[in-house]
Amino acid sequence: MCTLSCSFFFLVLLLRNIKVIIN
Repeated sequence: MCTLSCSFFFLVLLLRNIKVIIN
């Protein structure tokens, strides 16, 4: 299981990828 910090880090990377795709 991922810890809270691990899941948060993964979420940030996912958001960054989405922003790049949109732009």
